[in-house]
Amino acid sequence: MYGPPGNGKTTVAQAIAKLIAETESIWLPYAVSIGGQIVQIHDLMVHIPFTPPENDMPTARLASSVDKRWGLFQRPSVMVGGELTMDALELRFEPVTKIYEAPLQMKANGGMFLIDDFGRQQISPQQLLNRWIVPLDTRIRLSAPAIRQTLEIPFRQLIVFATNLIQAIWSTPLSCAAFK
Repeated sequence: MYGPPGNGKTTVAQAIAKLIAETESIWLPYAVSIGGQIVQIHDLMVHIPFTPPENDMPTARLASSVDKRWGLFQRPSVMVGGELTMDALELRFEPVTKIYEAPLQMKANGGMFLIDDFGRQQISPQQLLNRWIVPLDTRIRLSAPAIRQTLEIPFRQLIVFATNLIQAIWSTPLSCAAFK
């Protein structure tokens, strides 16, 4: 989304996120094991538990019989702005808990990832798009260098870029695959 400051880009993106969250719920694992290491996906700020209505007996019955390592959630919504760094897009080891935290795009799987004020992040737009050009095309991200393993991580979310810096961002040509 592009427009001058204050024209409602963020408000529209938040409304889209709310619409996505209020559609069907999604089953997500709380964590996964990669190469013998635990990667926590669940984030209290992103993953809101979905409680089926009392008259939805099939979902309630299913929820009671599903493996407890999975949870039923509203579709996630991750919103970042100028604070986005390349580190937030990689597995991060937490020395206190001795587990890895999933990158933001992995937490957003099945929902929406808003990059607000695109072009004002601590990484350049070219770095971000170059990093995501293949995952945006294939919907799979191959990596886990932090644990010296290559694996397929789903890359399935609506990605919204909101900016008012169109000329500065697109000063170099980019592949159209980024916009599929």
